[in-house]
Order: sequence, then structure tokens, then C-alpha cells
Amino acid sequence: MNRASHPPLFVIENFAPSVGGVETFNREVLGTLAARMIASKNDGGTLLVGPKSRAWIRAEAPEIARAFEIPEIPEGRDALLQATLERIAVAPPRVIAVMRASKRLRSIFQKARRAGVPVVVYVHGRTSTFDRWPPRFWWRQRTQLHRAARVATNSDWMARNLETVGHARSGIDVIPLGIDTERFAPDPVLRAAERNASALGTAPLLVTVSRLVGAKGHQRVIEALPTLLETFPDLRWWIVGDGPSRGEIEAAIANAGVAHAVTLRGSLPDPRGPLAAADLFVLLAENEAFGLAALEAEAMGVPAIVLAGSGPEEIVRSGKEGETGAVLPVDRDAIARGLIEWIGDPERRRRAGIAARRLALDYTWEQTTDRFLALLEAVSRERDRSRAT
Repeated sequence: MNRASHPPLFVIENFAPSVGGVETFNREVLGTLAARMIASKNDGGTLLVGPKSRAWIRAEAPEIARAFEIPEIPEGRDALLQATLERIAVAPPRVIAVMRASKRLRSIFQKARRAGVPVVVYVHGRTSTFDRWPPRFWWRQRTQLHRAARVATNSDWMARNLETVGHARSGIDVIPLGIDTERFAPDPVLRAAERNASALGTAPLLVTVSRLVGAKGHQRVIEALPTLLETFPDLRWWIVGDGPSRGEIEAAIANAGVAHAVTLRGSLPDPRGPLAAADLFVLLAENEAFGLAALEAEAMGVPAIVLAGSGPEEIVRSGKEGETGAVLPVDRDAIARGLIEWIGDPERRRRAGIAARRLALDYTWEQTTDRFLALLEAVSRERDRSRAT
């Protein structure tokens, strides 16, 4: 992708220094792509990001700054939209990659269509397309996404969600997230240090890594804890993350009488310590699109416990052959029984941890980048063919 070939324009609302699955996806894919562009001496394209992210890139990810043009734009999503529209008008790219669906898509689609530029949109979760729009307004988002040349998302579950609002499955590419399998790897030394520092001894430890919002299912674990503590009185649960529901979660923990068993670790720059110490990773979110933290736990050899009927069940193998954790039904008693079975069976956890590591090796950022780049190239070629006819 040299300058003569009109490299892509990447429109990015969510990027470091803020944290989350969307930010991780954007950072890792663009970092991987930047390394390739530098090695091949090609131009990676243009990134449109806010000033805080631009500053972070220059300080923490100079390879991205070397590979991409990153214009200075004011803070705010409206400024990002305006910069996108101006870039399309002044220097139309070969393809536009919108790295998170939003209600600003309509203006981008209109401008891009007039310029003859195809748009690829990556949809990360239901909140991008469904939950922020009451059912009677779903047609607005559906119409917007239909204007995209292609829509990409991170799981088959999300693809089915997109189908429910009328987007053809043939126009959806499933591109799972990846992980750094060298960084997230079993680490007995780190496990021992983390557990010793917290005086855990042999106490079983559950760990959840997620934002503190209602959709992540913390309440389900809280409801199960009194029953779990009857069987395992020394059980502990660490919650890693922060968010707007922290106060509600703290109140629910206190009301359930389980505060002695729960530690809110807050948002950590590196979750590997708690994950290494864990006996089980637990994410009981009902509408989770992918579950990147669950995959990171599996990469570290920790079995993952998730709910049926959402994206994380696609990265957890249940059943006796090669199981990497459990997919539990959305039922309070079944959740408690399932957790008790796993907590009480160290040998099962050991086998599942080995299988979980093997499974995680199939998910890398290199593979994710390959698939996303191939999608952009395919859309670009289709645009060229249509112009030639």
C-alpha cells in the first residue's frame, strides 16, 4: 500500500489511552499493520483519532506514527466526523475503515458514496447497533449498515444479531479478536508471587476482568457466592476493572453478606497478575459479543466459565473432550452448581487449563490483521472492477 495506490483511511473513535476491548482491537491491529508497512516501506494510510490518542501514539507507539499519517484534529466525536468528511472531499482514499459502528455513519456513507469510496464498518457489540436504539428505531441503524460495502464483526453470535435487524449474512465477515500469546502465557512464578502477596494459600480464586457495568453479569456471581461459600468458605473472588456500576456492585456485595470474600482490584494496566493467580475465570455476561478477557485467561492456562447464548461460548470448549471451561445456562441454580463442580475438581481444572492454552494459540493479532487487511483489499478490488465496467 504505497501512496500511489490510495491507502486506506481509518476512522477511530476508541483508542488508547482509554481502555476496553474496542481500544485493544484498534491498537493491536494498527500496531501489527504498522510493523508490516515499515518493513515493506509502504504507506499504511491515514488515521483519524482525537488529540489524546494522537499524543499517546507518539509517546507509546511510535511505529504507528511512522507508518500512518495522523493529522491533528480537535477533541470530540463531532470534530472526528468533520475531519473524516473533509478528508473524503480533499483526498478520497481507496477504502474507508470505520473501526466502530456509530450513529455518525450516515454522513460518512453519504460523502463516501458521492466520492465513489467504499466503506467497511467493524461492529464490536450490541451497544453499537441495538441496545442504544429502541426497537422502533432499529431501522435507522439497519439502513446505515446496509450502505457499507462490507460489515465485519467479532463472532458468529454478533453476525446473527446483525441478521435479526435485516443485514444479509452474505455481507458480514466474522473476524475474531486476537491475543498476544507470548505475553499471555502460563506463568507459575507470577502465579506464586501473586498468591503469596495476597496470602491466598490454597484458597480457590475466581477472577473476573471487565468493565463495571450491569451488562457484564457481576450480579450473577454475587447471587451465587453465598451458596459457594457454604461449600468453600475460603473461596475468594477478585474483580478487575472499573466503571459506572462500581457503587451498585459494592452495595450488592455488602447486601449479600459476601464482602469478606470479594476484592475489587480496580482498573489495572496489566491484568496478567490476577489471571495467573486465578483457578477459574468467570464472565457471566448475557450479551457479550466476544469476551477478550476470557480468551486471555485461557491463554494463561485458566479455564473460563461463561454463559450460553452469547459470543464467549464460541471461545470456550465444553464437554469432556478437550474442554477449556464451561458454558452455563442463564439460571441461578445451574450457575451455582456449575461453579461448585469446577471449584471442587482441581484435576479437571488442570486438564482444562492445558486445553485452553492450546485453543488460545489459534487466536493471534497477526491472524486478525491478516483477515481485516484481506477484507479491505477485497473491497478495494471490487471498487476497481466496478469502475472499470
